Amino acid sequence: MIDARLLLCGLAAWGAVAVAITVIDGEHARTAGVLAAGGVLALTGLGFAFLHDQRIVGGGVLLLVAGVATVSAALQASAWTEPALDRVLRGDGRVVGAGQGTVERVDASDGPVWASATRWRVLVHADHLAGLEGAITVDLPVVLETSDADIARALPSPGTRIDVLGDARRTAGSMRAVGVITISEAPDVVADPGALDRIANRMRDALLTAVDRVSPAAGGLVACLSIGDESRLPQQTRIDMRDSGLAHLTAVSGGNVAIVVGAVFLVAGALGLGLTGRVTIALIALAGYLVLVRPEPSVVRAGVMGAITVIALLIGGRRAGPAVLGTGLVVIVILAPFLALTWGFTLSVVATMALILGVPPLYAWLHPRLRRLVRHDRAAMVIAGAIAVTLVAQLATAPVLLLMDADVRALAIPANLLAMPVVPLVTIGGLIAAVTGPIAPPVAAFATEIAAFPATWIVGVARWAATTRAPEITDLRQFAVLVILTCAVFLLLRRMRWYVVLPPIVIAVLLWWIPARPSYLEDWTLVMCDVGQGDGLVLRDPRGPVMLVDVGGTGQGMDDCLDDLGIARIDAIVLTHFHADHIGGLARVLDTREVGRIWATPVQDPADRAALAAVDAESHGLTITPLRAGDSIALGDSRLDVIWPAHPISAGSIANNASVVLLGRVGGTGGIDILLTGDIEPEAQEAIMARIPAVDVVVAKVPHHGSRFQHPDLPRWSGAEVALVSVGIDNDYGHPAESTLQAWRDAGAVVLRSDLHGGVSLAPGSDGLRIQTARSDMLEPS
Repeated sequence: MIDARLLLCGLAAWGAVAVAITVIDGEHARTAGVLAAGGVLALTGLGFAFLHDQRIVGGGVLLLVAGVATVSAALQASAWTEPALDRVLRGDGRVVGAGQGTVERVDASDGPVWASATRWRVLVHADHLAGLEGAITVDLPVVLETSDADIARALPSPGTRIDVLGDARRTAGSMRAVGVITISEAPDVVADPGALDRIANRMRDALLTAVDRVSPAAGGLVACLSIGDESRLPQQTRIDMRDSGLAHLTAVSGGNVAIVVGAVFLVAGALGLGLTGRVTIALIALAGYLVLVRPEPSVVRAGVMGAITVIALLIGGRRAGPAVLGTGLVVIVILAPFLALTWGFTLSVVATMALILGVPPLYAWLHPRLRRLVRHDRAAMVIAGAIAVTLVAQLATAPVLLLMDADVRALAIPANLLAMPVVPLVTIGGLIAAVTGPIAPPVAAFATEIAAFPATWIVGVARWAATTRAPEITDLRQFAVLVILTCAVFLLLRRMRWYVVLPPIVIAVLLWWIPARPSYLEDWTLVMCDVGQGDGLVLRDPRGPVMLVDVGGTGQGMDDCLDDLGIARIDAIVLTHFHADHIGGLARVLDTREVGRIWATPVQDPADRAALAAVDAESHGLTITPLRAGDSIALGDSRLDVIWPAHPISAGSIANNASVVLLGRVGGTGGIDILLTGDIEPEAQEAIMARIPAVDVVVAKVPHHGSRFQHPDLPRWSGAEVALVSVGIDNDYGHPAESTLQAWRDAGAVVLRSDLHGGVSLAPGSDGLRIQTARSDMLEPS
């Protein structure tokens, strides 16, 4: 029988930390009250634990664990919310500390749209912080960041103590670091790493040197799977891994830990060691592996969860598993309370529990059935194990992923089934290269080349799954339907009577077919997609051609919108300018749809983002053609004239003021007259109005997400009856500005915002313009 008492203790500690952090909510003044409450809980529980009544002792232990967890959370929150941090992490700042992680290359979509497309970060455990308003001694993590490749090469390796100046800012609400220091010069090395860190650093460097000799995609994946280093992974492969449901392979997880521990356990067994010796050697190897990878909190979490899974299966399987998991939960939550409130931790706990409880019975059910089909016991064992682990992990983590607003693709399961059998080969091959690299580079090179073969297979699987259109689960309702139908199929296989099978099928059908108002007009001509903080508009000519004007950021907003509209082919894409919130979705659109051609502004600013867009286009056999004032675009019966850019503007944002501006009609006679403005700022707006005295359109896209930087005459100059504002909910930029919205209202325009109304579709009608919004029943003539 399963003993869940320790698991209840772990869940109690987890819940207590969540409540404590929520109550404190970044307010240092509240920590004293939470600390006192935790102390009372712990003392009360301790008192109950000494009573002889067994019914009370269990409750006392729960109170004791919850109280200790609350105290731990309050103490860490007190350190992270210290008011002095706000004073020193503001403007010019100085940090002294030791490198804790390896250097990470940050995705182009991360951070403000005006920032460099490529940045490098490293986690540093600081013991001294200084700013314009004083200095403090701390014991807290901060992040060093730079966009300079030369400085990135000088960022500290784990264990290296540094002293560096930079521009400091607070990261309120972060679970990883209290602040970010942006540096423009290399750090000064105060002390070299210790002996253990030096050995681990040499091994990491040796592996990275070895993977540079094979193809970038395969070599980058070898580094990811073996030591969790993503710095060598090409951007396109990174996107493919994410979109195929294989992103968990690019970071150190419990799976990597299980492979390492399992391999050492098998080798120790082959050498004749008993169970105690094998477990001891395996745990020593695990500790060494964590040092090699890097001792960051997320890595330690993966190590603990992986060790829990292995130990639980070794010492008692399903019966001992919950107790071991509960113990691990208590330890992690008390030692690192902030880590317990991350999605990664939740995924680890859910996956670990599912593997402990779900894999053994599913494997026991699958193995004999596959044995009859395969007729080879060892092959049946491997296949049954792979299917059981993949299905259980995918189904268990799907609800968490949906709560994270991440879609679950149907192809994720077959992609994992195809990739997982070769993952141990890549992982072990990379680790052999890391271990042998410092003393025998040729052996490391050979091991890397061998590991690159299965890595290439995984890259191919990711590419296939990412570029193949397949059903996606986008909300919990759809997941519930899938679970219910699966249960119904299982009951059918068990040959249950019809009155047992019919109810779940009826419930699933009702859930799936609950009537919902269509998000878009059926005969739409123009759609402003809800892509969050960014732009993504779709134009359709009555003859069928489709054009996109910008493609949103790297989220799935644009892709989801195109799915809802039923668009498989795009005749043309116009990128108004090269900020991430306008071009970030290009790779995914190109991967999933047929695209005819791409146009863009001629101004390559920011240069690195423009270069990334060019690479994405070239990888699909396309080139980006520049558009200038005087050019025109014909789309069936529709015609759009390019009225900007006409000449360079150095004032304001160069990239924004170089946005392509389109003026014309979609749909020919009886169509919609539109003005699409990108992110032009007052300087470009004034220049356009000087070139063209007046226009008279029906629909205008408000420039730059409705920011306050607008020319006051633009709304009346446009003559627009409808003003579209593409903007993200609760964005960090203060968009849209109320003054801008009021200016368009005063000019007589109806203002529609994607943050309030969701996607907006428009179509010409006999009595005027028809409008439908996804988040309301607004349907009116203009």
